[in-house]
Amino acid sequence: MYSNRYSRVRAGLAFGCAAALLTLAACGGGSFESFVRLISARFVPEAVSVERGTTQRVELEVSCDRNALGGGLFALPIQVQLDPSHQLPDGVSATLNGGFEADPSDPGFKSFFCNGATADPDVMIAHIAVDVTATAAVAIGPATLTALVRIAPTGPGEPSKDSTLADLAIQIDGGLNDNLLVNPGFETAVEIGTQPTAPGYWRGDVGHSVLAENGIAPRSEPRMLKFEATGALSSTNTVASQQWQIVSLAPVADAVAAGTLSADASIWFNRVTGDASIDRRFDLRLIAFAGRPDEMPTRYGASNWLATQTTTVLTGGNAWQQAQVSLAVPAAATYLLVEIYAYEDVVNDGEGAEFAGHYADDAVLVVRPTGP
Repeated sequence: MYSNRYSRVRAGLAFGCAAALLTLAACGGGSFESFVRLISARFVPEAVSVERGTTQRVELEVSCDRNALGGGLFALPIQVQLDPSHQLPDGVSATLNGGFEADPSDPGFKSFFCNGATADPDVMIAHIAVDVTATAAVAIGPATLTALVRIAPTGPGEPSKDSTLADLAIQIDGGLNDNLLVNPGFETAVEIGTQPTAPGYWRGDVGHSVLAENGIAPRSEPRMLKFEATGALSSTNTVASQQWQIVSLAPVADAVAAGTLSADASIWFNRVTGDASIDRRFDLRLIAFAGRPDEMPTRYGASNWLATQTTTVLTGGNAWQQAQVSLAVPAAATYLLVEIYAYEDVVNDGEGAEFAGHYADDAVLVVRPTGP
């Protein structure tokens, strides 16, 4: 019937074999052992998008074996704790609605009665409203909310008859006029490898998130991106050290389809001064695609995009300089690609260190309504 991924209980419970309608093995004579699923839980829906600065309500649905809870005035409640391992990122919170406080000696749980009727008289159900809130400053990207659900213990220090977990996949989205890039200041590591196939992270050639070095401080403390090689493993014979990030347009799909959006991207570049052999060039590129993000590398390689704009900055050394580019978002676009790179415009080093000290910081991508 309903599944319980995390807890199995012997069928020799007090309610007896005849009442254990959820047993996975038939009852028979002699000694035996089978497994019972007493409660199960799931979020409805199982995934939700929450725009920064807003709250979304979802439902935690809990199914219970009636006999396991007892009956009448003495029925055991269920207890729920949200985010038991404290894995939600700063700026994202979840709140249970209704219920009553559980045993003060066991904080963190709220109690609910699982007494809603279902088509099966031996299965009861509870519908619990959960509010998920994202602050205006939280980073865009994925998060997971876990709910721990258990049958209330019969007394202090007693174990629960059964418990289970349910996960809600959360996508924190930005709206119009928000910076849609994740990790815009390169405070956390970028991924090294081939081009990304999903939104939400920087990925590309060898590069690292670094503190101040070589006499250059991050434009915004404490870290910045350092371009190091033109390949995903080491130096190659190519001339650009690239990083890419895919940005989904799903949160503003209606405005995109109406053809009323423009996209503005910017980033700051810097490098060591060095001598005449130091490469000077950095590029910022913004590309609009149709289709799915996992198709991006193929479409990129075939130049199969809807629109693109590129700008180049020739830096003077030891000074942050901004690159900016704008693009009218085509009505058929489903995602944007931001591409940044340091370019070997002076000496194409075939091996060893390709860049003496080349950096980026404070990337921004904003979509805005066009017109008045």
